[in-house]
Amino acid sequence: MADIHDVRRVRVAGIGLLLLTALLLATAGFRPARAQDTVADPAALSAQFSQREAEYQAQIAQLQQAYAERQAAYRQQIEEMTQRLTLANNQLQTLASQEQTLQQQVVQLQAA
Repeated sequence: MADIHDVRRVRVAGIGLLLLTALLLATAGFRPARAQDTVADPAALSAQFSQREAEYQAQIAQLQQAYAERQAAYRQQIEEMTQRLTLANNQLQTLASQEQTLQQQVVQLQAA
């Protein structure tokens, strides 16, 4: 069951990394307001706002794409681990059956 815990840790780390990246991208574009002697042109402010909004939307799209790619990779890893676990359990059952057969043979040989 350690594999499941590792998968969960990887997921949590991936989500944490995604959130940290989003935070860094959001703060990297932050520019403090400067004191101005005159009132800014509303049309210029609107254009700047639209430009920033477009940049943020592009960043969000990139983050969503990266998130989807990581999720797909994690799903594939989980499937591979599940297959390995199933194979290991089957091998364990086979070995347990062989052990039981060998123990019976030992008892028969000792009795003979």
